[in-house]
Amino acid sequence: DVRVNIFGDAVFAAAVETHVAEAALDWRMDLTATWREHHLPDSVAAPLKQLLADLGLQYGCIDMRQQPGGEYTFFEVNPSGQFLFVEIDTGQPLVRALAVELARQGVTANAILPGWIKSDMTAGIMANEKFVAHVMPRIPMRRFGEPSDFGGIAAYPMSKASAYHTADCFVIAGV
Repeated sequence: DVRVNIFGDAVFAAAVETHVAEAALDWRMDLTATWREHHLPDSVAAPLKQLLADLGLQYGCIDMRQQPGGEYTFFEVNPSGQFLFVEIDTGQPLVRALAVELARQGVTANAILPGWIKSDMTAGIMANEKFVAHVMPRIPMRRFGEPSDFGGIAAYPMSKASAYHTADCFVIAGV
């Protein structure tokens, strides 16, 4: 599957690689899925940009599937789709692209990109030995994060000290 993020005129595409059979229909079923940059032909990107313009959207998160023959199947456009996990895996400057669009309206945009953080929500998956064996080698510090690892940095973007600071990603992922 391919996720296309469009911010104004900036187009970024990423393809997902899944590792479990359950993800054949929906990549979100694989918490170990990884993303890589994907070249999207202009013949596909241009109509997607036009679709957003027709819908009156400055941003759209578009999910597609590339068929074995190379053609693309459109699934949906989400005007508030999630994309930070794609930026973490691919390095694509998605928050920067969002910040450029928002800065024109006087709004700053910074992001905290947490890695795998221990919490009640992640306790179940972190108890899965197969998951831990797959994910832990991707974390240079070789440990899962704690809420206290990123709590302090969260205060800065919310303070007046960051009034002229935009388009930054604070990666708190053991990297």
